[in-house]
Amino acid sequence: QQERVKLVTDNLTGNVTEYRHNSDNSVRESMKKNAEGGLIEKVEFTQDVYKRDKAAKKTDFTTGLVSNYQYSKWGNLEKIETVNSEGQKVGESTFELADHHYERIVSEKDLPKGTETRFQYNQQGGLDRSETVNRDGVQIEANIFTRNPDGTDAVTKTINPLDNLVTDHLRNADGMLTESRTVNSKGTVIRSDKFAQGKNAREQVITTDLPLSGMQTTHTYDAVSGLLSESVTTNLEKDVEIEKSTYEQGYDGEATLALRSDLLMLLQTNFKHNADT
Repeated sequence: QQERVKLVTDNLTGNVTEYRHNSDNSVRESMKKNAEGGLIEKVEFTQDVYKRDKAAKKTDFTTGLVSNYQYSKWGNLEKIETVNSEGQKVGESTFELADHHYERIVSEKDLPKGTETRFQYNQQGGLDRSETVNRDGVQIEANIFTRNPDGTDAVTKTINPLDNLVTDHLRNADGMLTESRTVNSKGTVIRSDKFAQGKNAREQVITTDLPLSGMQTTHTYDAVSGLLSESVTTNLEKDVEIEKSTYEQGYDGEATLALRSDLLMLLQTNFKHNADT
């Protein structure tokens, strides 16, 4: 009898993925749950001409996003299209076949934001750099990558060419992001973000410091979804809270600003969003 994987446990996050099979031992679907038993993700599978199991559809229950996978006639991944919970297309990723039949991402579009990110690789096949352009084709960001201990790619530096800003990303021995520091063209630190591992292993910013203004923002996350729920900004010198923001889940499944309160002026601003903003 052919051996097959039934359960995979991620010791770092506590997530457990269960694989369910058809009578011919091919994978029918996988169900990922977090350490508390909450359903995170479901992947439905198909087989290519070589009888290899291939993801066909992925549903992310934390964001409501659904991704559909498209393959060549030989079973090579070519495109992933993502829709939100209302069926609106929000993302598109294209892939190519690299050396040793390794599928790698070439471009990624964020349709609500109107941006496209293109990826570049080094001679060893590792992700080297990405560049993001806006709707007008103007480069708004570049990222430089390194390789994590587990073999995944991680950003080490972010360049903002429009504002002449550079951000260095610091990671621990496991490759988890712990801090990001942004400097201006004079080398002065203008922003520092501290991170922690949140629900479902998502990297969450805990505090944001702006040294030049003396402001610090603390961030709180929803216990169920793991998405940002509230931010509070404090003037550290005067020890006074000056602003509070609350968030809701947006069309792309991510946290979206819903309400901003000016605690000094006692003013509130409500934000309404459509599928494009």
